[in-house]
Order: sequence, then structure tokens, then C-alpha cells
Amino acid sequence: MEGLSAPVWIRLPNLPLFCWDEVNIFRIASMLGKPYLIDGNMFQWSRREFDRICVRIKLNDKLPTGVWVEGEEGKFYQKIEYERLPNLCFDCGKIGHDKKECDKSYVVNKDNSNQMKLDLSKDNNEKSTVEGNQPTDDNLQKSENYGP
Repeated sequence: MEGLSAPVWIRLPNLPLFCWDEVNIFRIASMLGKPYLIDGNMFQWSRREFDRICVRIKLNDKLPTGVWVEGEEGKFYQKIEYERLPNLCFDCGKIGHDKKECDKSYVVNKDNSNQMKLDLSKDNNEKSTVEGNQPTDDNLQKSENYGP
């Protein structure tokens, strides 16, 4: 799977209203891969449960369960949901094998060296550096489970 990528539909549930525009949605999605399409239904008021966007992701990378986003309204953790992924390992978070066949155990670092951050404030139009691919924070008690 080295070097392979595929388009995957992702959802951004409970996305704050100030982020509901194409620019911010593409910037958040670009933390995962290359954004291609935004679901046109998301801009209808009756369809505001989540944002849906197609992103080309590298199949050998670990899929983050969420990202940290910093905007004018403050910092928040945006959960990410993936649609219809085949052979997703619920142990390491990678595509291509299941938990029974996983040869690596994913260990979450206790320090902040394992984070993704994005600044959406007006002053900063650039994507911040990616320091890893799984957000952690002392104030956030999230589990790193990928499945049921």
C-alpha cells in the first residue's frame, strides 16, 4: 500500500457555524489529504447535521479521529468520521488490514508531539505545521478507538 491513495468521503459532525464555508472546510479537510468535492447538500439549511467532503488520502497513513482547529471563536476539537472504509484496522487506524492481522500496536504519546493543529483566524491564512496525526490535549479526554 506504500504510495497508494484513494478518495474517501469524510464527515465533520457538529462543525461550528463560523466554519461553514468552502474556504474553512477545505482548510480543515486539507489536514487529512487533498480535498476534491464538497457535498452540495451541506449548504441547505435542512441538512446542517454535518459537513461532508471527499478527500484523497494516503492509504498507508494512520487516519486521525479528529483535528484541533483554532479560529476567531477559540480553539476546538473537530471530530472526523470516515464513510465506508474497507479493511480499516481498529487497532492502529490504518487501511488495508483488520485488527487480527495488525502487526503494530499504536501507542498514543503522552506529550504534545502527536498533534494536528489548524489556525482559522483571519490573521493566519496558512495551514499550521502538522506535528503528527492524532490530536491530544490535557483538557480533552478522548479515546483513540476507531471502531465499535
